[in-house]
Amino acid sequence: MAKLIMFIILALLSAVFILSNTHISKVNFIRWEVEMPTFLLLIVIIIIGIVLGWLGSKAKKKK
Repeated sequence: MAKLIMFIILALLSAVFILSNTHISKVNFIRWEVEMPTFLLLIVIIIIGIVLGWLGSKAKKKK
């Protein structure tokens, strides 16, 4: 039951976050330039961080 409540809270917070960050942001990386909504940019960054953290912890467990 606690997991369900946490899921609902996170879903509501995510919805508020998405609705409040819809403006377009420009990202410049070396010679690459892209424009996308801020919430999408942050979601991509968070996913990259999760994947890198997961890979790092997996490599640490092998040692």
